[in-house]
Amino acid sequence: MLGAYIIEVTSGGPADAAGLKKGDVVTSFNGFPVTDATDLIAQVRALAAGSTAPIVYVRDGKTISAEVTLGSLTQ
Repeated sequence: MLGAYIIEVTSGGPADAAGLKKGDVVTSFNGFPVTDATDLIAQVRALAAGSTAPIVYVRDGKTISAEVTLGSLTQ
């Protein structure tokens, strides 16, 4: 299966709010297929902070759809 394997989810972050968990595999972001982690990062960076995008991921063999609202980087 192609996609981005989630190795960590920050508590309270956008991925956590969207329901993602460690071990999920993101297969689609904002309507585009995700082939690997680098691809997902590039797609996320293409959107502005605060944007909302549909996301599709696989958990335990089940395909799940959700919405994620992108956060902004803090220093």
